[in-house]
Amino acid sequence: MVNTIGFFNVFSDPAFTSVLGPDGETLVHSPELVAAMQPFLNSGAVLGANTAPFSFETQREFEIYSAEMMHIQKIKNHHLLAGVRYQSGEFETKSRLSVIRPTFAGGFATPAFERTDVVDFQRISLYAYDYWQPKPWITLIGGVSWDRIDHPENFRNPPTSGGQTQNERVSAKAGFILNPSRRVQLRGAFTQGLGGVTYDESVRLEPVQISGFNQSYRTVISESLAGSVETPRFQNIGLSIEGSLPTKTWWGIMGNIVEQEVDRTLGAFTGFSPGVFPIEPAYFPSSTRQSLSYREESLQFTINQLVGRQFALGALYRVTQSELRTTMHDLVAFGAPNGVLRDRATLHEIGLSANWNSPSGFFARVEANFYAQSLGDDPNGLPAGTTLRAGDRFWQFNAFAGYRFHRNMCEVSAGVLNLTDQNYQLSPLSPYYDLARERTMVLRFRLSF
Repeated sequence: MVNTIGFFNVFSDPAFTSVLGPDGETLVHSPELVAAMQPFLNSGAVLGANTAPFSFETQREFEIYSAEMMHIQKIKNHHLLAGVRYQSGEFETKSRLSVIRPTFAGGFATPAFERTDVVDFQRISLYAYDYWQPKPWITLIGGVSWDRIDHPENFRNPPTSGGQTQNERVSAKAGFILNPSRRVQLRGAFTQGLGGVTYDESVRLEPVQISGFNQSYRTVISESLAGSVETPRFQNIGLSIEGSLPTKTWWGIMGNIVEQEVDRTLGAFTGFSPGVFPIEPAYFPSSTRQSLSYREESLQFTINQLVGRQFALGALYRVTQSELRTTMHDLVAFGAPNGVLRDRATLHEIGLSANWNSPSGFFARVEANFYAQSLGDDPNGLPAGTTLRAGDRFWQFNAFAGYRFHRNMCEVSAGVLNLTDQNYQLSPLSPYYDLARERTMVLRFRLSF
């Protein structure tokens, strides 16, 4: 609701009108009314208008030019790396939201929203790294980067916006690689970073790994839950120890903590009900602020055993705990119970494999993979009467066979994924490899250069 004296005074002028169309349902606002409403948008209750079915049409185009220069220099036992990246372009977004007739929920203009926006994009990145090897068995890595990104405020989530916003961050980088003996290696990394807006993040010379741990992501939060995001802030802590035994056994233990923070603007409708609209309440295109906070903790154990000269066995166990906190700031201001949602998931994975590799080039592999997921959905984010999900647990089996030739640079293989035709119901809150939902035949021809 908006109950201000200025609001009512606006409508004393007949030019500020809202009338019904010929069909008796279409709500048409005069341009003067729409202009007069702008100062009041975001000052009333933000209503999702989820009872009104919309048809959504959009066309998005972007053009980005990228230039990067990097210098690498070796000074004694230091490898220095420094660079600068500059990107510039623009985003053009056309979007239209229309209430589907005759299922008319009331209070929406026709169309409910329609506009075309062209917004500039610019990114400047500076970075420097030092790979220092004081002794042959240890490498220390340190670095820092600075990023500033000017990008569209909201070009994905209708009603879209023609505004521009800026994000800036100084990110620290640190890592080490330690080889105390020829049979043991330790790796660790701490990295921070600022992601891009879209595919612009895929064009870079800056290192994407520190000590073997990834430091460059488009997003860590599943897009099935949050959609695509812009300029996410990342932090990654990783520690790994791996080695071998005289029994031709290879083992490894790795822990990883990945965090992602996103502040973004979503399209919404602000509702007004002062008694001057022919259909109440009346909804006007607006926006609302949302924050996403994601944390993922994983621990992995692997062991591989060579049996004879042609056979190898492998086993893996990984447990991943994921939590996503979603905050709708305007809902929090109005005391809505679903203003802050916390969803959790824990995924256990077991992988068993057996490999045969013949000196003649023929090979075969069988896999047995087990998944068990438990969920902690926030009940405030579920429709009334919805039963909380318990998760899922299942096995999948895969088999492959093939032939390698030309010094193992060429490979022809065939296989079957999901031999038992086992479907699954895993929440995308947990990260997992893309799994076949039904029995699937796979043919592959691979060339290596």
